[in-house]
Amino acid sequence: MYIGLEILEGTESLVWRELDKILGPRKVTKAFQNLILIATDDMTRDVVLISLFSRAITNVYVVPHYGRYNTTDELYKISMTIPWHEIFEPDKSFAVTTKILPQKLDRKTIGRLVGQGVVDRFKAEIGSRPPVNLKSPDIEITSFINECYVAFGIKLFDKNMNSPEEISNRLVILGLESYRVSSVGEIYHTGVCESAFEFFNLEPLKDRLLESIFIELKIIDKEKILKLATQKWKRKSANITCFVENFDPKYKPAYGEINQHLISEIPTTPIDTFLTNLVLAFPSKKSQQAAVSKIQEYLAQNNQWTQTSLLIRSDIKINTIFKAKKLVEISVKGIPSQLLLITRR
Repeated sequence: MYIGLEILEGTESLVWRELDKILGPRKVTKAFQNLILIATDDMTRDVVLISLFSRAITNVYVVPHYGRYNTTDELYKISMTIPWHEIFEPDKSFAVTTKILPQKLDRKTIGRLVGQGVVDRFKAEIGSRPPVNLKSPDIEITSFINECYVAFGIKLFDKNMNSPEEISNRLVILGLESYRVSSVGEIYHTGVCESAFEFFNLEPLKDRLLESIFIELKIIDKEKILKLATQKWKRKSANITCFVENFDPKYKPAYGEINQHLISEIPTTPIDTFLTNLVLAFPSKKSQQAAVSKIQEYLAQNNQWTQTSLLIRSDIKINTIFKAKKLVEISVKGIPSQLLLITRR
């Protein structure tokens, strides 16, 4: 059995960095463009830790099957081989949804074949079956499928675990060359500073588990969930500062320890790592280009920083005296974007 992580296409290398920090080294398989799989021997521990600390993942799945298939009818047989009755109770309603659909298949066909396999396996094992509820199921079984491979996953969060904006903010952090930092500054506030506070200081997002169907599954250890959720994780390792153009009296950081300074103070503020998500802060090309020019000017005047990660539009070029490296290209809110790492050396 695998843990499936739905991600933004093209971000797997950065997501692997986050997983390494959360779980430690793991074998990761890129199953589809937007789905990676983690082999696990402790489903409860790994899912809980991901839900507590990940900001780079769209959603999480319990994946009881991933492999090749040859014909459409084979999907029913594969579904029948899965011990669904050992994963969720028969009083839980379910529905089958589909992602990455090949042209030769349709959603109704997949739903019928996979769903019938679920029903027939339940009936064969315990003599009863879960009800189907297409509008508001307790259990959503998602089929990731292309021309050769299929994965069946139980979706753990009805609403996505992270929004595209939250994910793009975390990717800015994951693009850093080193995570051994003592001071971090976000330039132009979009939420990167809050994400950085969570990332560097191990601030857990405990409310998430209450929104997940995971706690209702039969394969989990509820005592372990409680132990992990109530464990003291937080440890402060980095000071976080948010640099803004003007102080907003209505703005209150999600975490009180986050400092706030004017952007004009960047040249004289000792910060070793700068972060900025200009795609969210200034979506238009003209305003974003002006922001990039201002940031470069301030960086040239600050001798303390060692690395800067910034997310900008793909159609903006940076001419800098420092070393710049493009890490990934992604789409943020429909805007083609690039993640760049700038270092002094």
